[in-house]
Amino acid sequence: MTSIAQLKAALPKPSTLPNSFYVHLKKPTLSTTRILLVHGFGQNHSAWLPTGKQLHTVLHHEVLIPDLYGHGQSPIYLPKVHDLDVLTLVQQLRKLIVHVGWDQSKVCIAGISMGGALAQLYTALYPSNIERIVLVASGGLSEQWWHPYYPLRKAARIMFDLLAPSTTNTVATTTTAATEAATTPLQPQPSQLPPHTVRHHHLGPSSIVP
Repeated sequence: MTSIAQLKAALPKPSTLPNSFYVHLKKPTLSTTRILLVHGFGQNHSAWLPTGKQLHTVLHHEVLIPDLYGHGQSPIYLPKVHDLDVLTLVQQLRKLIVHVGWDQSKVCIAGISMGGALAQLYTALYPSNIERIVLVASGGLSEQWWHPYYPLRKAARIMFDLLAPSTTNTVATTTTAATEAATTPLQPQPSQLPPHTVRHHHLGPSSIVP
């Protein structure tokens, strides 16, 4: 079993990670609670946006909803074919939290599916930064060998390992194009978002650092 110390030693440096796209629902005055909402695999920030709007407009919380790397409008980050792992995604969240100034306060983090696994790992790595954690149909929870999903996950991992080598060139090309696209600022869409909303790229490195 991997220890927390071993995981921390393996974490990529946030300064080496590319920009992220996120939606920041921010109140003009001090909010009651800061909430980070993390979507699942194959989703994007829109999975949480209706919930985020309610938390912001009805309950007056400050809400942050990112697109994880390889999802939505965030770039794909795959310098090597296996590099888009949970440690990279956790550090993406960390970089964003530091950028908006939440790293010195208590944050509520909620995650769906894969986002739940990231929420658990972030909490384990940065416990002083978390007030509470909410898991929705979360990944990252242990299952018995006889659980129906157990053999399916094993089969999926074997299939990925067989297919991964043949996708290296395609992924590298896509990564470069996606990262270049990420340097172009996105236009806010106020008709779709509540007042006092910030919707833009994370202000960090604009290119992939090998």
